[in-house]
Amino acid sequence: MRRKSLFFSMALALLVAPLGSMALAGAWSFGVTGGTGLPTGDFADEQKGNATTGFQAGGNADYAISDMFRVGLDGSYVQNKNDWEGKTVTFDFSDIDPSVGSVDVKFDKLKYDTWQIGAHGKYMFPMSNAPLSPYAVLGLGIYNTTLKIDATEVSSGQTFSDDFKFDSRFGGKLGLGAVWKASSVIGVGAEVNYNFISEDKDKAGFDSAQYVDVHGVVTFSIPQGTAK
Repeated sequence: MRRKSLFFSMALALLVAPLGSMALAGAWSFGVTGGTGLPTGDFADEQKGNATTGFQAGGNADYAISDMFRVGLDGSYVQNKNDWEGKTVTFDFSDIDPSVGSVDVKFDKLKYDTWQIGAHGKYMFPMSNAPLSPYAVLGLGIYNTTLKIDATEVSSGQTFSDDFKFDSRFGGKLGLGAVWKASSVIGVGAEVNYNFISEDKDKAGFDSAQYVDVHGVVTFSIPQGTAK
């Protein structure tokens, strides 16, 4: 409980920081993202998650506290196939029930759907008013993953379909990005983040899920006047 409260407090701190900085000239910006999600660690391990490269889509909203700092919210959806999808896998049940022996199972669908929502802070590297704005990002959030299965037992033709929902878990991300200001309101760029999710091993089959999301981003800025 203490750990969850700490993460929640840190996320709130990122959100309320702008309220104490209203005297600063700032701007809201909104972005849409699209790219790929590359599993690493336990998530990619053949004996654990066995996930393969998939796709990512998402969005974000940022507020400029100053020329150097941004805070905001973000959300994303990542889909990764398990490498067994489309394959027939042999399971040996001899140790459990010798009368069953080996069973061949064909996985018609076997994929992970991961939803994420969180808060983040960005540090904008000084560039002397250049149109390119590189930055570092640190975020905290909640991640939820579902494993979707459609399978067929080859010898009998019996089918099985289910969605295994993991618990919603706290996680975080650390990354780098850059946005090119194409006009006064539109920016285009790219971002790379390392995401870490602490999982419930009893449900997920592994202690943590890690993936790298690499995506492009298009941003739309709304200038804000200096508050009186």
